[in-house]
Amino acid sequence: MALSQSEKKIGNCRRAKKMEVINEILPFK
Repeated sequence: MALSQSEKKIGNCRRAKKMEVINEILPFK
């Protein structure tokens, strides 16, 4: 499955946002 650049970018943004939310809920210290 080949993803286009824009699709990859959107996926990376979604993943980054998800990680941010997880980090806010569960801060790693």
